[in-house]
Amino acid sequence: MAFTLDQLPARHRATALAQLNGNNNTNTKRPTPRGRSAAEILLALQCEVLPIRPVEEHRFDTTRKWRFDFAWPDQLLAVEVEGITYGDKGGRHQRGAGFEKDLEKYEAAQLQGWTVYRCSPAMVKSGRAISVITTLLTRLLDC
Repeated sequence: MAFTLDQLPARHRATALAQLNGNNNTNTKRPTPRGRSAAEILLALQCEVLPIRPVEEHRFDTTRKWRFDFAWPDQLLAVEVEGITYGDKGGRHQRGAGFEKDLEKYEAAQLQGWTVYRCSPAMVKSGRAISVITTLLTRLLDC
């Protein structure tokens, strides 16, 4: 069962909506003290309806100290909320070196057997990401 921003509890909805709409006086991916973006906070709240809760900031590679935003280690399912920005500024994921490092990370994860789902903040906000995560998790649990 997936739900969207409108279905969040009121105490969470207003904050998440303001941050996702850029009304939090910051345009960075990391507006919170713990280093989580608004989209990551919203996705964490959406994951509360899943039968298995994810591990947040899961370190899957001890050598490189790489982490996933969300992971279900027993199912080898990982979710990365990409900090995509559009326009002239571009974000880390759009620049050559950052993009290459991301590809290296995802390649290593896949070689270890992980399924890596990448999504944008807009996909989280619309409910699309949690719907896909629910489908992937259901398939992996049925195996």
